[in-house]
Amino acid sequence: MGELVCPVGTGIKDCKSATLVLKLLLKTPMKLIKHCLLGLLAVTSMCGGAQWFVAPNATTGGNGSKPQPWQLQVALTNGSVIAGDTLWLRDGTYFPTMTNETRFPGEPLWFVSITGTSNNLITLRSYSNEWAKIDRPWAFGEFSGINLRFRDLEFYDSLKGNHPTNYSYGGYYTNGPWTQFNSKNSSGTGNEWINCVVHDVDNCWGYEKSIRGCIIWHVGLNGYEHVNYPVGSEFIGNISAWHMAEVINFTIASGSVISSNIMFGAGRTLGGTWNGDVAATSQYSVLFNYSYNLYPSSVSEQSFTFISALGTSNVIANNVSVSQTPVVIGDTNYASLIFTNNILVANSASAVMTFLNNTNSYKTVDYNSYFSRSNTLAYCDYTASYTFSQWKATTGFDTHSTGANASVPSDSVYVIPNQDQPKRAHIAVYNWSHSDNVIVNLSGVLNGGDTYQLYSAQDYGRGAIQTDSFGGTTISVPMTNLTTAPVLYGTSWGLTNPSAISPEFGAFVVIGSSTNAAHWPPAPPSDLHTIPR
Repeated sequence: MGELVCPVGTGIKDCKSATLVLKLLLKTPMKLIKHCLLGLLAVTSMCGGAQWFVAPNATTGGNGSKPQPWQLQVALTNGSVIAGDTLWLRDGTYFPTMTNETRFPGEPLWFVSITGTSNNLITLRSYSNEWAKIDRPWAFGEFSGINLRFRDLEFYDSLKGNHPTNYSYGGYYTNGPWTQFNSKNSSGTGNEWINCVVHDVDNCWGYEKSIRGCIIWHVGLNGYEHVNYPVGSEFIGNISAWHMAEVINFTIASGSVISSNIMFGAGRTLGGTWNGDVAATSQYSVLFNYSYNLYPSSVSEQSFTFISALGTSNVIANNVSVSQTPVVIGDTNYASLIFTNNILVANSASAVMTFLNNTNSYKTVDYNSYFSRSNTLAYCDYTASYTFSQWKATTGFDTHSTGANASVPSDSVYVIPNQDQPKRAHIAVYNWSHSDNVIVNLSGVLNGGDTYQLYSAQDYGRGAIQTDSFGGTTISVPMTNLTTAPVLYGTSWGLTNPSAISPEFGAFVVIGSSTNAAHWPPAPPSDLHTIPR
C-alpha cells in the first residue's frame, strides 16, 4: 500500500475530509495512524469554519493565513470567507482607505459584502491576547454584510461630526449625523455585537439583531442621535455612558428585549440638555435596567424620559430609574401594559408617572417604589396632577406601591453577569450615603483565588482601577476620585468633558483571570487626533 500523506499542521478544508480520513485510517498501517490522528484533530478544529487572519500592517499579497494575513478591507469583501468562518484581527489600529461607497462619497469607511447565514454567522474577533481598534464608520448592503458577529473589538470615529449629511435624515443637518454601523437593510441585519467597545461616534447602531455586553460612551452630537435607533431583537447587558439622546429609540422587532443595561450621563457633554434612556415602541420588554441621569445644582433641570412607551403588549419591570423626571409613559393603543416592581427616583417636583388616560382595564401598574428629593412629587394623567394618595384613588393604580417625598432609596448594588464570557460582570452602584467605598458580592461571578481587574465605566479606556486576587465573596469598590472619559472627537461641535457622577453612582466592569486578559482595552492612542480628513 502506498504512503498516506495527512495534512498535519495545515488543517483539512472541510468536514467531508474528516470522513475521508476516517475511512483511510481503516486501511492504513499502524505506524501512520498517529500522524493521521493529528490531522484529524486539525479537522475537528476546522469543522466550525475556516480560520482567517487580518492585520493592520498586512501587505496586498496576503492570503489570509497567519503568516500572510489579509488587509481588513480585503477580508470584508473576500468571497473565500463564508458562513461559519472566523476572521481573527491581530493587534493594532485599523484605518480604511476605501472611499467609493455611494452613501458617503469621498470619505474613508469600511465596506462589507461578506455574508453569513442566520444560523451560521461569520465572526470577526480580536485574536487571543491581542486587541484590535478600528477607526471610522462601516457600510453594509441590503443583502450583504449581514449575519455577522463582531466580538471583542474597539470602534470609534476620529472624524466624528464632520461627515456629509446622512441621506436618511433629510434636511435636518448640514453635517451628519452618520451612523457608525450603517445598513440599507431596514428589516434587520442579523448581526451580533458582543463585548465590544464603542466610543466617540455619531449615531451608533440600527436594525442590528443583538447587542450584548458592550461598553459604549460619547455617542452623538445632539438630540437626534442615539445609541440604538431602531433597536432589533435584543439590547442586553450593555453599559452606555454620556449619550446624547435616548440609548434606545424605536423598536422594530416584535418582542424586542431591552434588559440588564446600565445607562447614565444623558446629555452631560452638552450641559444637561436632550433626553434620557429608553423611548421604545411596538411590542417589547424593558427589564432590570439601571439608569442615573442627575445633574449638579448649577445645571437647570431638564425633563429626562426613562420610558416613553407607545405600542402593544409591553412589560416594564424591575428597573431602577434616577433622573430629573424619571418616567413619562404616553400610551394610546396598548393591548396590555405591565409596569411593576420599578424603583423611580425624581430630582424635582415634576411628574413621575404620566398616562394619556387612566383607564386601567389593560394596565397593571403596581408594586413600584417612588421617591422624590423635593417635598412634593406629582403624578399625572395629562389632565390633572395628583398627590400619591389621590393618584391611587383616582386611577386604581399602585395599590401596593409606595411613595416618599424628600427621600431616596437605600444604598444598593446590582451585579449583572456577562452572558457570553465567564468571570465577567457589570456592576451598578447607587451610593446615596456617599460612602468612599462600597462592598460588592461577586461570589456568583468569580471563584476564590481568581485574579480580577476592575474598571470604572465612567472612564473605561483609562484601564483597570483595581487588580487583585479574589477572596471568595466580596470586593471593595472605590466610589471617589473616579475620572470621566474625555471627549476625543466632538469638542469642535460644542461637546465638553462630562462632570463626574460619583460618589453617588458608579458603573463598573469586572473581568476575572480565566478570561482573555488582552480584552482589557488600553486608552485610545493619542496619535489618532492628527489623522487628516
